[in-house]
Amino acid sequence: MKAKETFAKWFYNGISQDDVTTRIFLIVSSAISVAAFSGTFTNYLLGFDFRLSIYCGIITAITTTYFFKVRKKGKAKNIDGVMLAVSVMFFLILFWPINGGFEGPILLYFLSIPVYLAYFLNRKSYYIMISFVYAGLFGMLYYYHFHPEEIIPYANPDVQLIDVFISILIAGIILGEFSIYFKEQNNRVKNEIESKNEVIQLQFNALKDLDTYKNSIFATLGHDLRGPINNAKGLFDLLMDDEISKVQKEDLIKVASSQMEETAALVENILFWARSQMGGLHLNNSHFEINSAIQAVIDGSFNFIRNKKIFIQSNASNLMYAYGDKDLFLIILRNLINNAVKFSNTGAIITINAFKNFRGEIEIQVIDEGIGMTEEQLSKIFVVGKTTDGTKKEKGTGLGLKLCKMFTEVNGGKISVESELGKGTKITFTIKEGSKADVIGSNFKFI
Repeated sequence: MKAKETFAKWFYNGISQDDVTTRIFLIVSSAISVAAFSGTFTNYLLGFDFRLSIYCGIITAITTTYFFKVRKKGKAKNIDGVMLAVSVMFFLILFWPINGGFEGPILLYFLSIPVYLAYFLNRKSYYIMISFVYAGLFGMLYYYHFHPEEIIPYANPDVQLIDVFISILIAGIILGEFSIYFKEQNNRVKNEIESKNEVIQLQFNALKDLDTYKNSIFATLGHDLRGPINNAKGLFDLLMDDEISKVQKEDLIKVASSQMEETAALVENILFWARSQMGGLHLNNSHFEINSAIQAVIDGSFNFIRNKKIFIQSNASNLMYAYGDKDLFLIILRNLINNAVKFSNTGAIITINAFKNFRGEIEIQVIDEGIGMTEEQLSKIFVVGKTTDGTKKEKGTGLGLKLCKMFTEVNGGKISVESELGKGTKITFTIKEGSKADVIGSNFKFI
C-alpha cells in the first residue's frame, strides 16, 4: 500500500485531485506510451511490417515527452489534450493498413478518442473536433475500401488471434482504468459532499441551539431581574410607610439587602457571560492564596447564608496558593456556594475542602447535605436554562453552573459533579498550583 501511495505521489507530482483534466491527461499519455513501447517489440516478434515497430517507437517518444512536460508544469491545457489526440489518431491511420486493415483491431483504439477528448473541450468544441475525427476515420475507410490491395493482411490466423487479443486487452485496460478512475472520483466527490453536508447540518444545529439557548437565557434573565427589582421597589415603598414599626423596618432592610446581594451576583454572572459570548473575556492570571479567596467569597455571601441559617466550614490551608484568573475563581466558587445554600435545608452544613491532588493541581470541593439530584438532573446540570427551585423556592437562571464549567476550563482546570437524591451534592473543580514567592513578588513595590 505504501509503494502504491509513493508511486501515486510521484506520478501526479502534487496535482490536485480536483484537477481531473490534468490527471486524465497523465493517465492516458502514460498508458499510450506503455502500450506503444510494448508494441515496438510485440509487432516485431509477430512478424508485422517493420514500419509498425518504428511508428510505435515514435508515438512512445511523443507521448512520454507530453507526459513529463505536463507533469512538470502541473497543468494540462486544452491544446495539450487535443494535440495528443491528433497525434494518436495520425499514427492509428498509419497503423491501420499495415496491421490487418478491416481484419485488425486498430478500430478499437478509435473508440477511446471521443471519450478522451470529452474532458478537454466544451460541448460545442467537442462536437466540432469529433466531426473532424470521424471525417478522418471515414475518409481512411473509404479510401481503403476502394484500394484493398494496399492493406497488408495477416500472415496466418494465429498471428491475427494474438494481435487481436493483445489489442483488446490493452484497449480494455485503458477504458477500464477510465471507468475505475471516474468511479473513484465520483465516490470521492460524493463523500466530500456528504462530509460538507454533515458539517453544514452540524453548524445549522449549533446555530439553532445557540438561538434557542440565547432566547432561553434572555427570557429567564428578564424574569429573574424583573422579580428582584419589583420586590425591592415594594420593600422601599413599605420602608417609607410611617405606620410600620422600627423592628419591621429592620427586618425589611435585611430582606432587601439579601435580595440586592442575589441580584448583584446575578448581574455579575450576566456580564461575565455576555463578555465570554462576545469574545471579550481576557485572562488576568496571577498567583493568589486559596484560603483568603475562599473566605472572601463566604464573607460576600454572608447575608444569603445567614438567612437560611446555613453553617459553612472551610478546610483550606493558609499555605496553599493557586495560579489563574482570580476573578474567574471567585465567580466559580461564589456560584457553587450559592448553589449549595440554595439546595440545602435550614441548619445544614456546607463543607469546603481545598488540597493538592496527585496531579499537582489545587482541588476545591464544595459539599452540601441538600436535596441532591436524580441521574437525569445530573446529566443536564451544565445545560443553560435547566434550573430547579431551591428549598425555599429560590429561583435561578441555570446560567451559574454553565459559567462555572466554562470558567474552570478557561482557567486550565476541570469540574465534576457527584450527587445522590436526598443525600446531597459534591462539586469538585481544579486550578493550577501557584507559589507564595510569586505572590510576594507581585505585591512588592519600590518606594
